[in-house]
Order: sequence, then C-alpha cells, then structure tokens
Amino acid sequence: MIGLTLVVTTLLLSAPDQLPGCEGLAALPLDCGTVTGSEVIGPGEWKAPDGELLTDLPATCRVTLRLQPGAGSSIQAEVWLPRKRWNGRLLGTGNGSYGGVIVHDALADGVVRGFATANDDMGTAPAAGPTASRGPRSTP
Repeated sequence: MIGLTLVVTTLLLSAPDQLPGCEGLAALPLDCGTVTGSEVIGPGEWKAPDGELLTDLPATCRVTLRLQPGAGSSIQAEVWLPRKRWNGRLLGTGNGSYGGVIVHDALADGVVRGFATANDDMGTAPAAGPTASRGPRSTP
C-alpha cells in the first residue's frame, strides 16, 4: 500500500484540481511501476471492464497502473481523480478477502463524494473462489 500511496501522491501533485491534461498522465514516469493508461470518464454512465454499468458519475480522470514495488510483484491499481470539486482528500478503498480484482463501484462512490480514490488487486489477480486459489494445490 505504501507504493500505491506514493503513486497517488505523485499523481495529485502532478495534476491540479481541474486536471486539464488527464490523458497526458499516461506518460508520467514512476519509480515503482508504470502508468498503463489514463482517460476521462463521465459525466454520466461508464461501463467497467467487468461489464458493470456505473451511473451518475462526475467527470473523472481514470488512471490505470501496474505497480512493481518489489522483485516479482505485479499489482494492478486504479486511481480516479475528480475533475472538479476535489475535496483535497484521498480515499483508499478495499476489495475484501484476497483481493484479485479492482472494485470499480468503490472508486465511483469516492469520486462522487469528491475524493481522489484508489483501489488495487493486492497483486493477487486473478482471484478464483473464496480462497483466491489459482488451481489445485500441489503437495510436496
């Protein structure tokens, strides 16, 4: 989570409240990972990658990241930044259990309330089932 906090801080310091260059954040260099994309979503509806339809979104800058704070790590994360009326605060949202997914409705809820909002898959994607197993467990 420290790596994600540093990334969000970098994004917030690099992008003022109005975020005129949201798409340009994709070129932002990071020490602990890569910005994989940035786009403006909203206002209105947005269809998440999992097919969930989110409604009543304010204009938002969606930044997708691949974080690698340590050797062999790969954490997918998203930071959503409200384009107007940012309340000056960051909301880090969870995803429950073993993670494995980005929770887009939590991101949407945060930006609706004016927060810069972050969520990540805890580096456990793809989660499968309640134990987040990747298949049958082998025994030594």
